[in-house]
Amino acid sequence: MPASAMLVCTHTLYNEVWAGSLDLSVTELPEAMKRKQHKDSKPREHKKNFGTDISQRPEIAALRIEEGHWESDTVVGKRAGKEAVVLSLLEKKTENYIAIRTSGKDADSVLNAMQSLREEFGDKFSQVFKTITVDNG
Repeated sequence: MPASAMLVCTHTLYNEVWAGSLDLSVTELPEAMKRKQHKDSKPREHKKNFGTDISQRPEIAALRIEEGHWESDTVVGKRAGKEAVVLSLLEKKTENYIAIRTSGKDADSVLNAMQSLREEFGDKFSQVFKTITVDNG
């Protein structure tokens, strides 16, 4: 194929301009200025705060040197949760994993799943689960 028949995709071209690899300035391509999206570094002011922020969790939970520190999330199946929702718990040091099917991803469903987990572990619950960190999703 002759070199004149080869085309460069627009994405590659703009990447090269931003990297400074071409003899073009970004200001010479007005479309390039529109394409580059800059995220605002400040946090959203009106975001609801549910519980303690993840940055406030105990230091020992992040270090992975002690067992008993878990992270939790809900996993939604196909069709936007109409088929299955699973509460997943992952122990950070041993990577033990627990999955509990719930009736939904709402707070009541997760609370019911956690209550059944507490009942299952009984008196050992506080020894096995020292901290459980969840996102605010």
